Amino acid sequence: MTVETDPVDESVAREKRITQMKLDRVKQKIQQMEEKHGMNSEEFREKFQAGELGDEKEYMKWDMLLDAKKELGPDE
Repeated sequence: MTVETDPVDESVAREKRITQMKLDRVKQKIQQMEEKHGMNSEEFREKFQAGELGDEKEYMKWDMLLDAKKELGPDE
């Protein structure tokens, strides 16, 4: 007996897996930033948006990673 799978369901499942992999990678990069700079992302965001950290490329990247995390999925 052969079980037919719906191509749409397969596509949706594949996209969910891809999105989860992207989200996991973004979270890993954020954790690296937090460890490197000795502050959590909430503290970073407050200082960055207040202009206390300047506009170094790495801080801009961290800010973009936080935006990407928000777009990719909900916080756990």
